Amino acid sequence: LTITGSPATLAEALAEMLEVEQQALDAYKDLLPAVAGVPVLEDFLRKQVAVETEHVQEIQNLLG
Repeated sequence: LTITGSPATLAEALAEMLEVEQQALDAYKDLLPAVAGVPVLEDFLRKQVAVETEHVQEIQNLLG
């Protein structure tokens, strides 16, 4: 991973990972209303929200 042509620090890499995970979490949350009433898709998205929420929390903990 490089940011602006130089090697990224651990903190920079974690911050970038956090941004990507947060974007994924937001996207899954945004999709939930669109699949309301379709149990299989609702269940899938709720599981993905839980997974991404955990990822975001883990990265936040690493960043301190």
